[in-house]
Amino acid sequence: MLYHNAHHHLNSDEPNEGQENGCTTLLICKWPSCDGTPRSRWSMITHLQDHHCTEHQLQAALRTRREMGHYNYMAYLKQQLQKVKDISHHPGYSKFAAVEAIRRHAFSYMTKDLTDDSEGPVTRSMRLTSSLILRNIAKHSVEGRRKIRKHESHLSWMALSRMESSAALAQCLGELAQHSAFSNTAESELDIQQNNS
Repeated sequence: MLYHNAHHHLNSDEPNEGQENGCTTLLICKWPSCDGTPRSRWSMITHLQDHHCTEHQLQAALRTRREMGHYNYMAYLKQQLQKVKDISHHPGYSKFAAVEAIRRHAFSYMTKDLTDDSEGPVTRSMRLTSSLILRNIAKHSVEGRRKIRKHESHLSWMALSRMESSAALAQCLGELAQHSAFSNTAESELDIQQNNS
């Protein structure tokens, strides 16, 4: 159902499909009894996914279709679609609405001791310096990367926090990921050398 809607109704280039808003076309959901909020294409896909194409909604529609019969149900849908829908005067959503929503809810599942914002200037400075040192070690040292990888899950949580050092930790994790494909053989050679000595 979602595939059908996305490819047959949202890919349409008809001028009456939406309203021009700058360079993006705003679409209005044509689902019966849905609000007329203008949305961008990806916002409309998310709206369909969250509100109209959920498993519960599709099962309810199937039950109604079986109870009414196929032809009666299709006639009912056509009647609902032909009703004039009041277009909401809602201005729509900003281009960054999805990112803002993710940021709003991203930290709700993290433990508070890792994401606590109340760090003093000395603590902030020490964390930032440590993060920069870890980033440089991850960038330039094979053995350092191997040792840092043991703490990668903890560093990931810290990189997701709102602390000033989180950007440097994210760069450190990026260095680990960048060198992981190339350094697996080098690290195994280093392990062999250390075991032999």
